[in-house]
Amino acid sequence: LHSYIHPDDMAAARALLHRAIVEDPDGSQLQYHIDCRLRYGDQFKWSRVVFQRMLPTPDHPSSFMTFIVDVDAAVRAEEEKNRQLTEALKATEQLSKAKSEFTAYISHEIRSPLNALLGYLALARNAVDDPARLIDLFIKSDYAANPLLPLVGDVLDMGTIESGTLHLASERFDVRETLKTLASIYNAQAKNRGITYRVAMGQLPAPCLMGDGLRIKQVVVNLLSNAMKFTPQGGEVTLTAEETLVAEGMARLRFEVRDTGIGMTEAFQQRLFTAYERDAAVGQFGGTGLGLSIAKKLVTLMGGHM
Repeated sequence: LHSYIHPDDMAAARALLHRAIVEDPDGSQLQYHIDCRLRYGDQFKWSRVVFQRMLPTPDHPSSFMTFIVDVDAAVRAEEEKNRQLTEALKATEQLSKAKSEFTAYISHEIRSPLNALLGYLALARNAVDDPARLIDLFIKSDYAANPLLPLVGDVLDMGTIESGTLHLASERFDVRETLKTLASIYNAQAKNRGITYRVAMGQLPAPCLMGDGLRIKQVVVNLLSNAMKFTPQGGEVTLTAEETLVAEGMARLRFEVRDTGIGMTEAFQQRLFTAYERDAAVGQFGGTGLGLSIAKKLVTLMGGHM
């Protein structure tokens, strides 16, 4: 047997033969079968080996006819199906865990500034006769409320994307005006943080483009915000924008954000665009873990690649 049967299947084959010949000598069971790997030349293939008991004769009181059926394709297809199901189950479990952790995190991130905001407003009601105190409380309220908008925005965007109800606009926009707006925002941020911010514009299309300019801006803002967040003082952030293709009334734009920040672990690079995932090594920087996932889905919806 060892010349034909795969070593890993040998024990099962011997057990089957033992049942057929030793445990059932009188033939109460007429047929036995086993799926095992048999040697075909220099390779093993899955085969179904069937032992059919024959009528006893004086010379052969216990004899069998053996049939061998090639089931290699079917078994390997089943193995692949099981592998895919296992991976899908693992991915679902990981997503469920990530969502649970995200829910706990986002609840804290929303509750803390909301409690502060409500506290400042309560104090403001008792300071109506003190303009200076009132202005100070309003400034603090505004500061407490600012982090809530991107958090809620990411959650709502991911909800519409996952439900398949997100629709891209088709409106006139000027990509150069978008870049000017971003420059005014991030030049100030970079200056405050001691970071050098550069914009490199290659050949760009005519001012009038049709598409979802707001979503394009959202994607670039996400990348720039991450670059600024993870780049320490003295570092550099560069945005490159150029036109790479114009054909049949279609313009293809390429944006690249490069920074000298802290980078990310190799393990997290494999999960970079997975929703609800955040690199544990940079958890102190905050964030929902949705931004890059949303950005990639938006780019994909626009027929692009990220």
